[in-house]
Amino acid sequence: NFFFAHPSGSVASSGGFSASFVDCVIDGLNVPGQVNQEAGVFKVGSSALLTWDRCLVRNVTFSGVGTMLFAPDRASGSEVRNSLFYNCDCGTTYSAIGGFRSAVSVRNCTFNNVNAVFRPTPDGAGYPMYVYNTLITDCGLLSRLNQDVLYLYNVNTNNTPPGAGYNLTVATNITGHVPLYKDAAASNFHLRTVSPVVEI
Repeated sequence: NFFFAHPSGSVASSGGFSASFVDCVIDGLNVPGQVNQEAGVFKVGSSALLTWDRCLVRNVTFSGVGTMLFAPDRASGSEVRNSLFYNCDCGTTYSAIGGFRSAVSVRNCTFNNVNAVFRPTPDGAGYPMYVYNTLITDCGLLSRLNQDVLYLYNVNTNNTPPGAGYNLTVATNITGHVPLYKDAAASNFHLRTVSPVVEI
């Protein structure tokens, strides 16, 4: 288990070693701008895999451009699942979830009040980003760019502009309901039993 609270700087795994974070909390992290445009809070390189499961990421701010929360580098198969991101400012260029020459999957996640959620790898075809069974609410924009390789399946977006958008050809069951969280103001993002997206 990991808990990072109010440090200044980035946390990274790199150099070819895979990393898996389970039941971790990242709270109040302030990441300075970096020269490496693909650097972020967590990054792996040289084809290593990066996995987050049941993690809470909140109140994270980037003070410069060229940063991401989750940034696998040449690590197709990396995945974020069962995680919650809220009150995050990912800077002016990048996003909460991104990658470099990597096919990345996002499953069963919730994003709320994140200024930019996705930025598929700029390499284009061959490195798609797959998003499954995910709720996105009150975010600045859905995607920074490269919409053709952003594939959404069973995704609810509410009060979130599309930005660059997503691949309309493969998109499946995209809805825009108010999700009816139990108490978002108190950081309770569980769904009420009457929520229209409870099956997502």
